[in-house]
Amino acid sequence: MRRPLFALGLAIVLLGAAKPDPKLDADPAGLAPVTVRLADVLAKHERALGSRAAGLADTAIEEWAFVLAGQAGTEHLERAGANYRSRLVRGPLIEEFGQLDGKRWHRDFNGITSPMTDIDVFSFYGSRILEDAADPKNDVTVVGETTTAPKAYVLRIAQPGERHPEWLYFDEATGDVVRSERVYGKRRAVTTYDDYRTTLGTRRAWHVHDSDGRVELDADWHRTSLALGKPIAAARFAQPASQATVVEGLVQPANIPAKFVYSDVIVRLNVRGRGLDFIVDSSARDSIIDRNVASDLGLPTYGQLTQLADGTKYAYDTTIDDATVGPIRLQNFALRAQTYNYETDRDIKVVGVLGFDFLAANAFKLDWVNGTLDVVPAKTFAPPDGADLAPMQLDDGVPLIAMGIGSAVASRVVLDTDNFSTIIFGTYIDKHPDDFVDQSHGRRATRVAPFADDRSSAFGQPLEVWVDKVSHLQLTLADYRELPVWVTNFPYSEGGDDIDAIVGRDYLEYFDIYFDYPDGRIYLKPNAYFFKTFKRNP
Repeated sequence: MRRPLFALGLAIVLLGAAKPDPKLDADPAGLAPVTVRLADVLAKHERALGSRAAGLADTAIEEWAFVLAGQAGTEHLERAGANYRSRLVRGPLIEEFGQLDGKRWHRDFNGITSPMTDIDVFSFYGSRILEDAADPKNDVTVVGETTTAPKAYVLRIAQPGERHPEWLYFDEATGDVVRSERVYGKRRAVTTYDDYRTTLGTRRAWHVHDSDGRVELDADWHRTSLALGKPIAAARFAQPASQATVVEGLVQPANIPAKFVYSDVIVRLNVRGRGLDFIVDSSARDSIIDRNVASDLGLPTYGQLTQLADGTKYAYDTTIDDATVGPIRLQNFALRAQTYNYETDRDIKVVGVLGFDFLAANAFKLDWVNGTLDVVPAKTFAPPDGADLAPMQLDDGVPLIAMGIGSAVASRVVLDTDNFSTIIFGTYIDKHPDDFVDQSHGRRATRVAPFADDRSSAFGQPLEVWVDKVSHLQLTLADYRELPVWVTNFPYSEGGDDIDAIVGRDYLEYFDIYFDYPDGRIYLKPNAYFFKTFKRNP
C-alpha cells in the first residue's frame, strides 16, 4: 500500500519480526458468553448486505469527504466490476488511482503516471466492506457479545499467514458490521461503521471512523453521494498519460550541472533565492525534502499533521511553487517533507532527493565516465546506437530490472543510482543457496542505505550486511564471476512481492544510463569503463 493509514509507505515496506504481544492479541474485554451459531451470525449479515436490484449493472459512482491526520479532502470514485478510477484531492494535492482488466496504475501529486502492482487500499478506504468472517480459509470463532447497547456479536478471525487476529462486531438487531479491530505494529486500531443506508437493494455504511488511540491521527470518512447502475465506458479506467508539473519550453538537449560524489549524483535546486543540494535517485518514487529545510523555506503543510502529541516528527506532503534545476523549471512541485538522515559527504549539505516524479517528465542521460547529467526533451529523444534496452518494469515509479544472479535470472532488481554497492537480499539467497558462499566468518557490519521508512519519518535506514561470494552477476553483456557481494536479511518489498536485489553504482558505472520514463524504458550503453574492464569471453 502506498500510504496506509497508520504507516505511510514511501520507498519500501518493512516487515517487522516483533514477538506476539498477549495484550494486543487478547479478545476484547467485558464480553458476555453466547451460544449463537457462527453460521447464523453470518447469514444475518448476508441478508443485511442485500443485493443489487434485478437488471442493475454492477457499477457505482461515489463521492466522499474525509479528514486524514488533520487534513480535509474529497474523493471521487467510479467502479464497474473490478475496474475503477479514483481521484483524491487534499488542498492543491491531487492523485489518481485506477485499474483496467487487472492492470493497476497511479498518477502522483506531480501528474506522473506509472503502472503499479501493489494493492490500492486508499481508494476504497471509505467504501471498504469487511467480509473476512465469511472467507472459508479463515479460522473464525464467536467469542462473545457486548454488554452495552447496541449489542453486537464479536467474532475473532485468524487469517493464514497473519501474525495477529482481527475482531469484527456484528449488530445483533441488524446484522451490520459496526466495529472492527486490527493490530498495526504495536497498536490496536479500531474502525467504527454507522449511518447505514440502503440504495437500490444494497446496504452500506455512509460513515467510517478510524483510530489507533492517537486522536491526532484519526481518519473520518463520510459518503456524500452514491449512484448505482449507471453505465461507465471501459476507457474511463485506462491508464492516463502523465501531465508533469514542468514548465514547457525545454526544446533541445541540455546539461544539468551535477556533482558526482561516491555513488551520489547531486544537483542544485534553486528555490526562493537559495541553492539547495539534492540527490537524483532512480529508486525513489517520490521526491523528498528535509523537514527542517521545508520549515525554513516556509513551505505549506495544507493542514497536515507534522508532529505527534509526544513530539514525534511526522512526515507530510508539501509543494515548492517555483524552482529551477539547471534548464528545468518546476512549478508547484510536490515533495515529501521528512527527516533526512543520509549523509553523502561532510562538505556537502544534501537536503533531499529528486526521484521518479522528477525524472519522468523528460529523458535523461547519466554518464559516469564524464560525470555529466544531460536532459533531453521527451519528444526528441531517440535510443542511442549501441545501447541495450534493459528488461524493466515500472512499479509505481520504482524501476525493476532483470539480471543474472548466480545460476538464475532475478526479475525483481531495483536499479538504484544512489546506492554504491549492489546488495542481494536474503529471500533470493534462500531460493538459490548453492550459488552463494558465506565469506563473512561471522562478521557483520551496519550500513546506512538511502531508503525511506515513513514510520520513522526519516530518509536513510541502517542495514545489517555481510559478504558472500556469488557465482555470477550478469547485467546485459557484463558478467562477473566468483564475486564478493554484500548481502542482507533486511526485508524489502515492492508491490507486495519480495525484492531480489539492488544493483548499485559498483555495477551500473560501466554503462551510460538513459532514462526514457515518458516511454517506460531504460537503456544501458557500455562506456569506456566497461571496455577497460571486461574482455570478450570466447
